[in-house]
Amino acid sequence: MPARLGNAGVGLRGFLHWWSAGLRAWLPLRWQRLLSANGDRLLLQVQGEGVHLRRQRDDSVRDVAMLPLQLPGAGEGRDPLAGVLADAAAGLPRWLVLPASQGLRRPLLLPAAARERLREVLGFEIERQTPFAAADVFHDGRLLGAREDGQLQVELVVVPRARADAATARLGGLAGWLAGIDLADAEGRPLGVNLLPPAQRYRRANP
Repeated sequence: MPARLGNAGVGLRGFLHWWSAGLRAWLPLRWQRLLSANGDRLLLQVQGEGVHLRRQRDDSVRDVAMLPLQLPGAGEGRDPLAGVLADAAAGLPRWLVLPASQGLRRPLLLPAAARERLREVLGFEIERQTPFAAADVFHDGRLLGAREDGQLQVELVVVPRARADAATARLGGLAGWLAGIDLADAEGRPLGVNLLPPAQRYRRANP
C-alpha cells in the first residue's frame, strides 16, 4: 500500500520519510528487509560476568542474547560473534552502552552557528562545565531543540576516559568491533550519542 504523506510528519524530514517509504514498497521483500535493518544497531551492556546483547530499531529495543564475556575465537582479527549470531544480527553496528552513573550530562545554550560543528564546540566547554580536563574524557553532544531567539538547546555528555577504557577492557575481543559508545539515561535507554572518538570506531564495509 502506498505511504500516505499526511501520516509522515511535517517538513523536509516528513517528505523524505514518505518518499522513501513509497519507493521501498516497490522493492522485492528481501530488499525491503535489508533496507529496514539499515538503521538498526546491536547494543552491548556488561552485566556481571556476561554481556547482554539487545537489538535497537528506532525507539524499540529487544533482547537478543546473554553471553559470557570471554568468548572463544576472539583475537587475531576474528569476530567473536560471527559464529554465535545469525548473519543479519552479526553484521549490525555494535555499540557499548554504559550505565547512566558512569557519565555526566550538562544542558547548555549555544549560538545557532554551533549546529554544524557541535561536537567540536562542546569540546571547548568540557573544562568549564565539568570537573574534568578535556583530555581525560570521551565526549559528545546532542541537540535538544532551538529557541525562538535562534539559540540551540544542547546537552554535553562526558564519560571519564578511565571508566570507558575499563568497560571496553572487560569486553575483551569484542572491544575492537565497536562502532560507538553510548550512555544510558536514568531509565536505561540509550541517549543516542557516540562517545567513542572517530578514529577508534570500527567501520564495516557496506556492500
